Amino acid sequence: MSGPVVKDAAQAPTAVPDGQGEPCPGCRRPLPIRAKKPGETAAHWECTACHSPLSGVLLKDAAARAADTIRLSEFHFDSTGARPPSSSLRQLVAEFVACRLKNPEVEERRAIQRVPIVLDLAVVPVDENWTPRAKPILGMMIDITVNGLGIVTGTPVNAEHVAVQIRHPAGLIQLLGRIAWAKDFGPGFHNAGVQFLLRFGRDPIASPT
Repeated sequence: MSGPVVKDAAQAPTAVPDGQGEPCPGCRRPLPIRAKKPGETAAHWECTACHSPLSGVLLKDAAARAADTIRLSEFHFDSTGARPPSSSLRQLVAEFVACRLKNPEVEERRAIQRVPIVLDLAVVPVDENWTPRAKPILGMMIDITVNGLGIVTGTPVNAEHVAVQIRHPAGLIQLLGRIAWAKDFGPGFHNAGVQFLLRFGRDPIASPT
């Protein structure tokens, strides 16, 4: 998978303790990624402080503490050729959410309340290293809880973990999550629950103009 021209993490002098990541090639802030090993595929990243691009593999332990310092490059969310949510899917989602808003007692009986909300999103399957390995799948968010969100897509998400970019009115929000469950959502549509693991860049990313 080709991508933008970026500096590889291996090109930066090692000024961070082992296992803690690599310094940003621009502002030198420690970032929770490492250089790729032979045979691995690196992801394209961006420092949230100075916006310097670089490539590398996410360090899971370090990322749990410093996920706000980086975000995935827009390259991974390039939806060229991807099937957008159809009008029939949008109508089905609108009816589904409207029904839930009219019947709040159903949500009140849940151990964890789900708040209905409709937003467009892109879902990128990632591998065991949490590295994007496939083209994005476009879909819609239908609800959110304190520890996850519900999504609907026209294509099944065949992955254990995913990177999700949500198009919020305030900007683009990136999350990393685990697919907790999946089921059909009407003829030809697919519903899944995404359990939150990380949020990249705590402030919303400015939407493209």
